[in-house]
Amino acid sequence: MAEYQAIEPMYGSSARDFCLLEAGYMSHLLMMEVPEYDLGLCPIGGMNFEPLRAEFGLSDSQEMVHSFLGGGISAEQKEQLAQTAPQVESLEERLKAYLSQKLPSYMVPNIYVQLPKLPLTANGKINRKALPRPDLSKQTAEFVRPGNELEHRLVELVQKISDVEQVSITDDFIDLGANSLDMVQLYNEVKTEFQREIAMADIFNHTTVHKLAEFLNQAPVTAPEQPTNTVPTTDLNPEQVALLSANLDNITEAEVELLLAKLEQK
Repeated sequence: MAEYQAIEPMYGSSARDFCLLEAGYMSHLLMMEVPEYDLGLCPIGGMNFEPLRAEFGLSDSQEMVHSFLGGGISAEQKEQLAQTAPQVESLEERLKAYLSQKLPSYMVPNIYVQLPKLPLTANGKINRKALPRPDLSKQTAEFVRPGNELEHRLVELVQKISDVEQVSITDDFIDLGANSLDMVQLYNEVKTEFQREIAMADIFNHTTVHKLAEFLNQAPVTAPEQPTNTVPTTDLNPEQVALLSANLDNITEAEVELLLAKLEQK
């Protein structure tokens, strides 16, 4: 019910529109809340209000702006209402859906941290070192332990490069904090230890221990190499340089410096 005499001094000729808008909001909230009290409401649209005006002794400045038909509901009806209620997507879900349309799957984050503002360096660039690390303890995914020796060894390698104590075989390497340079190091470690024919892109396409272990089980064994006097290194090979060079906008300053040093040697 709207009382125009109370509204018109503030809203003037828009008083009726304001009342209709507010009534719509309140009606929506009521319909959402009353099932908790085993009640149901249904809007019934326009109706002849004049008999009601006389019945309740209402003045000409009072007008009906919304009407319901209500009553008790059964437990079965209440359950049906809960199942048909629209699910509201969180901000993280909307961001992930949007980024999935713009980025390769391995570059879409699963964890998002809201900041009041981005930390900047003295020259106005994003200060990556000042960014907070995501709180991995808030992840709700079930922790899955290694199921075989290969997964166990891969978990150890990921723990080494990510500096994370507990790694589930379903944890995404990027979500654990691994950057492009860490992925290069993991590639070198995996290729050296397991002697499989893999490409750098394969690491980015299999970013959990479980997926990487399945891929390695199917990958062909590399031919034995002749002994050399070289020592293990984390330097970039041409394939790695090409991959990182194509993603310069997504790598850190430390990675850029490593790329430049590698290019100067050529």
